[in-house]
Amino acid sequence: MADRAKQVQDSIDQSERDKADAKALLAQYEARLDTATADAQALIQAAREQAKREADAIIVQGRLSAEAALASARKQIEAERNASMAAFRQEAASLVVTVTGSLVGREIQSGDSRRYADMLLEEIGKS
Repeated sequence: MADRAKQVQDSIDQSERDKADAKALLAQYEARLDTATADAQALIQAAREQAKREADAIIVQGRLSAEAALASARKQIEAERNASMAAFRQEAASLVVTVTGSLVGREIQSGDSRRYADMLLEEIGKS
């Protein structure tokens, strides 16, 4: 009977030790799980921040590209406008010389006609 009682007590003691080991293992696994969860959250947060920085960089680059394209278009428009104005002035000067010559009935010196044409264009430009 004493042997039997000793065996039962040894079984109970072993069960208590196994239970304590299981609790320790559970605590270790829970600690690892908490660490893994925190690491995953940190990775997710870092990925979000990186994605935001990249999106902001893309937006800035797009804005800069749009501004550069707009500036280039404005320069091209200005150059075309200047070229058109130069062509218009040339044609207007030629018309002024032709009309003036017809009205006066004689050939006007080219220097005079250019001066008259410039004066006329200046007056037209003012109005």
